[in-house]
Amino acid sequence: MNRPADRFDESRGHPRLGVRRTILVVEKEAAIRELISEMLEGGDFEVVTLASAGEALGFKGPHGNNLDLLLTEAYPDGLSVQELSRLLHKQYPRLKILIMSGKFDEGFAAMLGNHVDRLFLLKPFTRRNLLKKIADILG
Repeated sequence: MNRPADRFDESRGHPRLGVRRTILVVEKEAAIRELISEMLEGGDFEVVTLASAGEALGFKGPHGNNLDLLLTEAYPDGLSVQELSRLLHKQYPRLKILIMSGKFDEGFAAMLGNHVDRLFLLKPFTRRNLLKKIADILG
């Protein structure tokens, strides 16, 4: 059985996804966007970093309907994470989501239900934790 943990390449520190995946990072702080981009370097990822929900909704890259993952802060400027996700799913129906935040509250538990462990990443996180979450979601 090919479980998410089996798809993680210990030697490279990256998931073995087999195809190049596009990750849209929405984070208002430039330093955090840059750090996340660096964490994802060397993997099977194309990373697009944007500062706000509005930028994400206006994004028209050369990807067609090929955005694979929305990695967003829990409170992106301009919209709730639920609304951002709903609107992006209209354009990118296969889009998965991973929410990151420096705090965890009961609102996340209610919003994500049984998927909270899989779809939420508490800041600060390590490169390894980020990549394992991505492998679990996209694998």
